[in-house]
Amino acid sequence: RSDQKELASTYNVKKFPRLVLIKPGHKKPHYFEKEFNYANIREFLNIFSEQFVPKNNEKISDTKPWLFEAIPELTSASAKDVCVGQDKTLCVILFNDAQPSQDTIELMKDLKSTYDSNKNAFALKFSWIDASKHSEWNDKLEVASSSTPTVRILNPGRRKRFVKLDGDITKKNMEALFEK
Repeated sequence: RSDQKELASTYNVKKFPRLVLIKPGHKKPHYFEKEFNYANIREFLNIFSEQFVPKNNEKISDTKPWLFEAIPELTSASAKDVCVGQDKTLCVILFNDAQPSQDTIELMKDLKSTYDSNKNAFALKFSWIDASKHSEWNDKLEVASSSTPTVRILNPGRRKRFVKLDGDITKKNMEALFEK
């Protein structure tokens, strides 16, 4: 408010009304420069919000379809929502040279429902990645470039560690992998 002179001078506010966003961890405040109306203010605040809010005519399912898939594809756009940006989460990643077969997806769904009901210290997030398109992931998680599907369980914390699947993708082999 204009009567709060000390606060106004701290953030260099000379005219009123003025919208200033102060975000923890950012060195400088962010100033709203557009015309004051709902759409402009919403767009400005949406950039800094913790949760993505779609625009008026968008649905979240249109902008982030992976949030509504049982076993979503891991891409650069979906990585934070699907796996990497999650706390206390282990990422179960199926590497395949194309979209996985329906049988493999059903096996992953079955494992997901089994291990979701177990209240472990870590949550398990299941996803798949097209190994033919993402060589960086292949290199980092030591996936050989072959057409044989494989699985890695990644701990995406500060010290990124992973465990490899030994053998084919079967329920027995996957359960042994989870026990590691």
